[in-house]
Amino acid sequence: MLKFHVDLHTINPENNTQDIKFHTIVDAENAESAQQLAMTVLEKEHPGLNPCASWEWSVYEFPMG
Repeated sequence: MLKFHVDLHTINPENNTQDIKFHTIVDAENAESAQQLAMTVLEKEHPGLNPCASWEWSVYEFPMG
């Protein structure tokens, strides 16, 4: 497993004054899995938030060492 830092910073398209900021650290096999795990964490922490396909996620792998 690799460790990833996943960031989300976007404007909610339903209400463009609502700025959404979120970050988490997850263990995953690859960047795609890390983003999916981050979405799961986001849904648990903010259950009323409706994810949008236009959201931009940034996924950074921690260097091995």
